Amino acid sequence: MRKVRQDNEGVQYEFNLNACCDIPETAIIQAFDFHQDADRTLYLALAYQHDDQDTSAHLMLSQPFQPSLLQEGEIIPKLKGEEKKLGPVKRISMTPMPTVIQSSAEYPLVLLTHENFDQLTSWGDDITEVIVEPNLTGWFTSNALSTPVNVARVLDIATATNFHGQGIFVLYETSSGESRVYGQFLKPDDQSSDGTIFRFQTEVQCPSGTSRLLCSFKLIVNVLLDTQGLSTARDSRKNSALLLGSSSGLHYLDANRAVDKNATPELISREDEIQGCKSLKIVQDDNLLSIWFTSGIDQLGYIRATVTELADKALQRPVLLMTAGESTSFAPLIIKPCSRRGDVAWQTLVSNDYYGNLTLLEQATDQGLWRAKPYYSNDETEIYPVESFSMTITAFDKDHSPLRDSSVHISAASAVTGLLNGRAVTLTGSGFWYKADSEGMLNLIIPTKGIASQSLTIDSIQNADGDTLVTERTLLDPNRKVMNRLEEKLKSFRSIEDLKDARTEDGELLFNPNDMPSDEDLQNGLQSFHLLCEAYNQLPADGSSPEIRPEGWFDWAAEAWNWVKDRFRDARDWFVDTAGEPSHISKPR
Repeated sequence: MRKVRQDNEGVQYEFNLNACCDIPETAIIQAFDFHQDADRTLYLALAYQHDDQDTSAHLMLSQPFQPSLLQEGEIIPKLKGEEKKLGPVKRISMTPMPTVIQSSAEYPLVLLTHENFDQLTSWGDDITEVIVEPNLTGWFTSNALSTPVNVARVLDIATATNFHGQGIFVLYETSSGESRVYGQFLKPDDQSSDGTIFRFQTEVQCPSGTSRLLCSFKLIVNVLLDTQGLSTARDSRKNSALLLGSSSGLHYLDANRAVDKNATPELISREDEIQGCKSLKIVQDDNLLSIWFTSGIDQLGYIRATVTELADKALQRPVLLMTAGESTSFAPLIIKPCSRRGDVAWQTLVSNDYYGNLTLLEQATDQGLWRAKPYYSNDETEIYPVESFSMTITAFDKDHSPLRDSSVHISAASAVTGLLNGRAVTLTGSGFWYKADSEGMLNLIIPTKGIASQSLTIDSIQNADGDTLVTERTLLDPNRKVMNRLEEKLKSFRSIEDLKDARTEDGELLFNPNDMPSDEDLQNGLQSFHLLCEAYNQLPADGSSPEIRPEGWFDWAAEAWNWVKDRFRDARDWFVDTAGEPSHISKPR
């Protein structure tokens, strides 16, 4: 298992995490999962095999530890547990830590998903529970969670906590091809001295057209027959609500109704982008959450919301971020506002491509633009290029001599990350003092694959002694030069014949003569270009965000730009809000 760590200077280090986990360096990791509490405490569970010959799994559970131990030379303390081999593990899932009201458990419930395990009651994948004993004295496994006899395969898993304790929802396909969900919740009996565990059980309310089934020790949730993904989100009381994806869209059961055998999921989002969604994954930080999904045609998208908006079933329009094939797997994160990062919420996504390369995408939610930069390259023999733009700022005194070791107060139109004199920084709207080098220079590098960037404002300078010097407010807009060139190019298209003859900077024709769009499409595109130029000229000159309409079209377009730029030919609608009437730019499919 490899770990990639980025320090305060933005330098990344990679090392083998096996040594930290005190397992053989050559061990093959079958599956692992992390859970992190609000106080940053980490819990780790991993299953590994010794070599290619013996595929049986050995399990390692860590004691609670801090992120500082995730570096070379440190050893993560382990919990003592059963010394027995398990069937090959395909997936590990850890529940959130319960509140004291939900359960007295001191460790997340760990669930191991196997393939063709030795449970006679199952026809497909099975799940093993790993339960940690009181006072973290050890752990043991249980197979009380046996899958129903008509299971053909497990489709998805979502962990949960509620007043029944810690548990799991399992989406599975029956032998007749129907999609169903079952779940189980358990909690220790605090009045017992023999380790008794309470398990929640209920009778199944089946969807129309299926037979009625009674499953002991299981909670069955009534779901649509074509459910393809599920995930959970914690409400204000830390109880887990359940979300389900189907061909109709996104469905919702609040925490109480998710454990009600008579409840029917509510359709809360029916937008085209989310119909047929799968691979649902919800990330959450307190009241903020993001619902990530892959669409029916494998495009990666998300819905950003709050716990309140989810409870009120008032979700925003889904945003598509990556086109089909760009990401084979992904790991999202959302961070609530803090002063260190500009008092705005941040979203982060690590995406894996077909070649094993990792890309880090970041978004400050005040403006919504996503920035992508390489995070890890699977090729150790060559230097990996990083697309970016750079800017050099030099502070001078009244005699035009460089202000050595001075400090410059810089703010950004919206929060953005980058490297300033080799150190990772977050430029924010409120601004911060940044120290120049011995030549009075600040070298800023912002990784980006696009032409959009936040404008910067310099409003004050301090000399090396800390004296504030009077200076004019200076606006730096890195977009201006590029956008002016783009505007000039777009205005040069006066007829559809100009579009047919248009060439790229490399001299290649923009359109293949053998696959030329129709004259009608070209005329619509020409009108759209002219309208885009008109809208751009009405944007605020200081680079700040224009007024946002209640419909949120500008916000949606900004967030979706990473996807739109890769799907220009298929884009149906663009909206640019210029604090007047929204400009609607349309291009037929």
